[in-house]
Amino acid sequence: MFQQPQRPAGQVHVEFRAGRMDWDGRMVTPDKRKGKVILFTSEDEQLTHFQWYDREQKEFALDLIVISDAYFERVEKCTTGRVYLLRFTSSDKKLFFWMQEPDEGGDVDLIKKYNE
Repeated sequence: MFQQPQRPAGQVHVEFRAGRMDWDGRMVTPDKRKGKVILFTSEDEQLTHFQWYDREQKEFALDLIVISDAYFERVEKCTTGRVYLLRFTSSDKKLFFWMQEPDEGGDVDLIKKYNE
């Protein structure tokens, strides 16, 4: 039986299917798992969370609290896929993701919505 993931209590701002990528300091390689990026504000704490949900294991594998300091940008140098960098203005932390949404035409709108 298929079970929906436990949705966090709060307001979901944007969510889209995206896989994680591993970065070794000079190259990124895709993590083959299917995933989902979720940006939401928690009901109880009123904090904004960035989460990555593993759609295969049905569990949250990453949960970061962001304070208007994280934004996505497309990695233009990547010509073999739709790779995006989550950059933090408050630190030099960088996380890479690859889009898994079937319609590439919606990427710009999803990223714009996240960055707003």
